[in-house]
Amino acid sequence: MNEVFKGKIIPRIGLMVTVHPFEDGADNAELLKKALETKLTGLEAEIVTLPCLIKDRISLELAAKEFISKDIDVICLVEATWSNDDLLLDLLEMIDRPVIVWGIPDVTAGSVCGGQQVCCVLFELGKKYKFLHGGVEKTSLYKELESYARVVALSRRLRKAKFLMIDYRVSGMTEIAFDEFALKSELGPRVIQIPYDILNLRTEKVSYDKVNSVLKNIKDKYGSCSANQKDLFESIKKYIALKELMEEEGIEGVSFRCYPYHMGEICLAFSLLSDEGYVCGCEGDINAVAAMYIVKSLTGKAVHNTDFLHVYENENSILYAHCGAAGFSLAGDKKEISLERVRLANKGLCVLFPAHPGNVTLLNLVGRAGTYRMGIITGEAVNTEMVFAGNPVKVKFDIKYEDILAQTADKGLGHHWMIGYGNIESEIEELAKLIKMSYYKYKEL
Repeated sequence: MNEVFKGKIIPRIGLMVTVHPFEDGADNAELLKKALETKLTGLEAEIVTLPCLIKDRISLELAAKEFISKDIDVICLVEATWSNDDLLLDLLEMIDRPVIVWGIPDVTAGSVCGGQQVCCVLFELGKKYKFLHGGVEKTSLYKELESYARVVALSRRLRKAKFLMIDYRVSGMTEIAFDEFALKSELGPRVIQIPYDILNLRTEKVSYDKVNSVLKNIKDKYGSCSANQKDLFESIKKYIALKELMEEEGIEGVSFRCYPYHMGEICLAFSLLSDEGYVCGCEGDINAVAAMYIVKSLTGKAVHNTDFLHVYENENSILYAHCGAAGFSLAGDKKEISLERVRLANKGLCVLFPAHPGNVTLLNLVGRAGTYRMGIITGEAVNTEMVFAGNPVKVKFDIKYEDILAQTADKGLGHHWMIGYGNIESEIEELAKLIKMSYYKYKEL
């Protein structure tokens, strides 16, 4: 079974300090290494340190053994002095990972010079790398280092991820059609497809003891319930059956063709699973699930899966929402959460509440082989009423709404927008560059 990553990605960074004994600064290399190790412990990352400086074949093989055993995501190469670049080349043959090349300012030690040399070599060989420049006390570098390492880790986790497609996409939404080969090739996730009958068969076997146990655990998480008892119980049974299936198969994301015949049947399940670290997309949109996975992994929080619905011209804000399957944690007040029949179909059960305010990043992922692309925009979710029977998110932008509309159309982006709390625009951009996917950052025109 694959390891399942349900929260924010915590990268593993392998610290490698190289030195050439002939160069100035070699005597201070050990002190530099210890200072770096101390500073790096403050990052939201797992730091894999080495017992020695890297200066020859023996020390290099020790580094490779340690990095391989800890399955690091990225190598952080700090040249205490100018060093032989073939040490890194040999290491990359043993464990091929992206490299953060850190040049330490020093007139005579040659760290920056050596770092530039290494970048040239990595470029020629088509390796992935990032260059940093500054002393140990330059605090901004650590955030940059952590951010890049997290993106690298995410790119690796994406290649191991498995998503579940229940039935197929909604008829009439050609936009959300996906290519399994392209998804696997360009992003990494593998898709498992099952008919709805399989989930229904598993649902029938769920005992009411399990249902009552879940009901007891969630009864204090929402304010009211106007849906009937049968629909509530069936929704919880679907949640239990789906969670068991996903745990058995190591699945981290799921999408379902809910509209129009199965609306309200799986909304509560998606809501509960979202708060447990899974990503759940509506209408059979697997690309949306991939986008949700990216946002969830970078924020560590549940993600809104929304439609682009309405422009408030006087406020320069846009309303995003869907039918009501967002995690309870995305509501501002649990008293505002109500379990009701789904709109349009007037049946089943969905989770209704307005989203809580905060800085947000919106991500759109569409396309196929050769056209995959991301749209990225940041804004501020502001307080809103229940203007739509679902989970309305009202986002105010600095960019004029006319420019947002124009760029969305011009770039051919879809109507499904994933919304996560926090500004992760730069990380998504870094990911797009790393995996060589087209992306577009919205701007004032």
